[in-house]
Amino acid sequence: MVHYTIRVEQNLGQKSLLTAIIPMKASLEDLDNVRNWFSQKGADLVHFVLVCDRATNEIKAITESLPTQYPSLQIEVVNGEYFGPGPARNAGIRLISSRYVAFWDSDDLPNILEIVSTLKHVDPDNEIFYVGSFEIRSPGGSTKTIKTFNLTQLARNPGLWRCLIPANTLGGSVLPNYLLGEDQVFLANIVAKIKNIKYCENVFYSYTYGNSGQLTSTKDYSPLRFSESIIRAIDVSSFSSEVSNFIYNLSTKQVLTMIRHGNIKIRLISIFKLIKRITIERKRCLKSIIDMARVPISEQLNV
Repeated sequence: MVHYTIRVEQNLGQKSLLTAIIPMKASLEDLDNVRNWFSQKGADLVHFVLVCDRATNEIKAITESLPTQYPSLQIEVVNGEYFGPGPARNAGIRLISSRYVAFWDSDDLPNILEIVSTLKHVDPDNEIFYVGSFEIRSPGGSTKTIKTFNLTQLARNPGLWRCLIPANTLGGSVLPNYLLGEDQVFLANIVAKIKNIKYCENVFYSYTYGNSGQLTSTKDYSPLRFSESIIRAIDVSSFSSEVSNFIYNLSTKQVLTMIRHGNIKIRLISIFKLIKRITIERKRCLKSIIDMARVPISEQLNV
């Protein structure tokens, strides 16, 4: 794997409240979208880590000029060959410089002012995992706000992008090299470590739904091995029942997602898995299916 980092040392010497890790695709449109973030209030309190995976020469040239174009901001650019969002995010994890870390997607819109306003008031003696509300933006321009108040609701819409994670809790956690769902395996591992979770009504993030370039728009779910990766963690005896149920629900949601959106082969495999679970743990599995299937169609994200 070849990678190198472009940084401006005087910028990185500033005190940031948050390190935001952003995998970048070879898209000028996404790059322009990220540049628009830099004009938001509070952007000077964020350490932006842009991880460009197999970028074109044009994208490389533009991204590598960003630290000098925006001297008041803390921007770090990593160019390399990672072949997936998991390894790309892991490259960013090695550069965390702040107490908190977030994982954003380059085609969405984080509410930076709301996020840094929240982090300005954190308790210095407690490591709190923040889960913000988020908006779903459709291609037609309409928006819908989704609020989360418990782990069951987080499992229904487990977007890692609206979470603020204490960097100290990451430990050796990394994202697996899956085409899809790597962030949810990572989220399950983090939630298992967290003692304090705070759910915020304020909107942290706007998610763009229906973009044809998104990995989550694909109908080929054959790379999805993460359901098994999530479910294995339930056997860890130190987990509370609430965390164990979250992991179970998260896995159930992914099986249901594969049934809804996978190809014929994946649908049949997923139905078999679901029947097998019902046979082994009938009561728990049926409750989990009901909880995860309650999400209205307008709020269902294939994530």
